[in-house]
Amino acid sequence: TNSDEVYLHSRFLAFLLNPQASHGCGNALLKTLLQVLRIEDFDVETASVQAEFKGIDIFVRNAKGQAIIIENKIYHHDEDEQIYRYDQLIKRQGYTVIANLYLTLDGSDPSEQSSKGVKVDLVSYETDIISWLERCVPLVARDAGLRESIFQYIELLKKLTSTDQGGIYMSE
Repeated sequence: TNSDEVYLHSRFLAFLLNPQASHGCGNALLKTLLQVLRIEDFDVETASVQAEFKGIDIFVRNAKGQAIIIENKIYHHDEDEQIYRYDQLIKRQGYTVIANLYLTLDGSDPSEQSSKGVKVDLVSYETDIISWLERCVPLVARDAGLRESIFQYIELLKKLTSTDQGGIYMSE
């Protein structure tokens, strides 16, 4: 089902972003995403990453009270007040600097009901995530399995976003 697919996408992205994960790249992959998204002054030294944290698709946090909430909407429509609720939840947990990222295939906006005035940064698989993954390839170059997984994932995303040549010819 679509929700399983979203979960698999979130889990793979969270694995790559997690400095403690078995990929052995430490915080380099997380740092690279923050550069691509122009998120500055986020302390990666104490960062940890979780998929499916209290309903949040990908949750990045650190010891300095900074948090990044990634709402992964690869196919789904917004639930009422979803972004707003997650923002409130994380504030209650004591985080003071929160970035709400809304991740879709093409960088589209959340509904007004979902965000309720919370500041949301739009992220797209098509430009941001593919660009980030391409920058990750040299960082994981020594791990053939992981490198291949990332290559395959980039190909999958290009199909999903129709940025692969076949998709371009098909639409013409």
